Amino acid sequence: MDSVSCTDSVVDVSPVCSALGWAIIARNRDFVSQLVTRLLWAGMPRLGSLVSFQLGWKRSRCIREVAAIVSCLFGGGCNQNWLVLSPEIAFLVRYAELQQLLADKQIQAAVNTVLDLLTADSMSDGSLHLLMLIKPHLTDVSSLRRDQIELLTVMVTDLRASIDLTLPDHSVDPNMTVLNDWFFGLHDLLSRARAAAILRGNASSNSELMPPFSDVRSECTVLAD
Repeated sequence: MDSVSCTDSVVDVSPVCSALGWAIIARNRDFVSQLVTRLLWAGMPRLGSLVSFQLGWKRSRCIREVAAIVSCLFGGGCNQNWLVLSPEIAFLVRYAELQQLLADKQIQAAVNTVLDLLTADSMSDGSLHLLMLIKPHLTDVSSLRRDQIELLTVMVTDLRASIDLTLPDHSVDPNMTVLNDWFFGLHDLLSRARAAAILRGNASSNSELMPPFSDVRSECTVLAD
């Protein structure tokens, strides 16, 4: 367990992968879960240490690489018992799926995966990490559905409130400005996406109410006769 090394500048995943491999061969589910739990804890930005907010984001490479390995080992249907018994492994499998969806620019599917993970994740650190992943992909407001946007907005609001409760002295932390600005930018993206979705919905409704142009012209011809 002490072999998990995640520093601010360098993340060495080889000890993690080696220990994880031996644990899997031994079918030691408890150790696998403990190892993955520690990995997730080490790789997520810490809410309680905002001074390392940006540095913590760099550590996520450790999670991405191990998630890809875990996904190859446990992604198949024959390993569903492992996924059920270890929420941590199930999280990493879904996390690897999310990375692939983002790489393929399947934004709607990626948002659905993020929503699933946010719903299952009770840790504010993990929620923040997932939102950091998806935020850069929300700039194309046309790629999101209104229900996705509204649910994501609720979860962002809840997370923001949770952070306020977790860090009661945040007003004296100069690094809180960075986090506040980040949340403001995310709320702005979601507001614009929701407005665009509403406009698309209204335009679609109006087009359904309007008869085709050819039908209107034929009706005018009949009236003229």
